[in-house]
Amino acid sequence: MEALEDYDGYTDIAFNPKTGLNCQARAAAMYVSLVKRGLLNEALSSPEAILALTAADEASKAPSAEADQMSFGF
Repeated sequence: MEALEDYDGYTDIAFNPKTGLNCQARAAAMYVSLVKRGLLNEALSSPEAILALTAADEASKAPSAEADQMSFGF
């Protein structure tokens, strides 16, 4: 977990929003964000706490279920 804090970005090459909801890269980024903001213990106190601490950020960043993956023209 400490090694994650050495990075500024994460990627999950296997994630496909059309077939799944879980993204390990997003989970890693959320963990590091909570650690850096000193909110990890509060977030782990209850399901409601983690939802409250992450819901606003996630709502603005999460792709919709119908979103297509980005194409970079490669």
